[in-house]
Amino acid sequence: MAVNHFPSVMIITETRIGGDRATRICEDLPFDGFFVTDTIGYAEGLWLQWKKEKVDIFMLSSTEQEIHATVKLLLGDFNEVLSSEDKFGGRNINLNRALDFKECLDSCSLLDLGFSGPKFTWSNLRQVSDLILDRIDRCFANPSWRLLYPEASVTHLPRVFSDHCLVLLELSKAPPASINRPFCFQTMWLHHPGFLDVVREAWEHESILSSAIKLFTNKATLWNKTMFGNLFARKRRLLARINGT
Repeated sequence: MAVNHFPSVMIITETRIGGDRATRICEDLPFDGFFVTDTIGYAEGLWLQWKKEKVDIFMLSSTEQEIHATVKLLLGDFNEVLSSEDKFGGRNINLNRALDFKECLDSCSLLDLGFSGPKFTWSNLRQVSDLILDRIDRCFANPSWRLLYPEASVTHLPRVFSDHCLVLLELSKAPPASINRPFCFQTMWLHHPGFLDVVREAWEHESILSSAIKLFTNKATLWNKTMFGNLFARKRRLLARINGT
């Protein structure tokens, strides 16, 4: 997670490691801010790590199972599902507990941020006949936070050495990578009287074949944008006018 996705904040749950050993491990990770909780024997344990140049986090309180900080977001393993759609296999869900969970979220005006990727975030790692899958790891935020980060998205990543999958929260979408589209000759160019001038200018200025072809493709691409523009956008606008929309 830290190497492939470069998060500003990373939370690791059920570490089963606390004390000085947890501190030493956190010091070797690429975060200069961290907070670890104690374990209960060889169970529980939470690590909260962050990059100080990216975010400001102030600790309020903590237990072996909870960390309260000033990040205005609620996320983690809630160990509870909201509906039968969040569960595969095993016993039926406890409707009273699910309703209590939903009532708590509604009273706090919290919105589920949704997700992409695998539907379930926890597995009992058994064979298919005894397999149980749950969606118990979630991200919630209030409406004001959602308005502040309208492009925020949650992705369920593959499980790695754990019964829980990794959950990645991104506050904004990465800019699309530029794509060098291959040159495509358009037959309609042959019917335009100005196209022969484009061809002539390219071949008259270059005597080397490869250079002439490169110059022609650049000039033809620019000429096409100037003369015809975005034909797909123009087609959509014309169809919309025809349909009266």
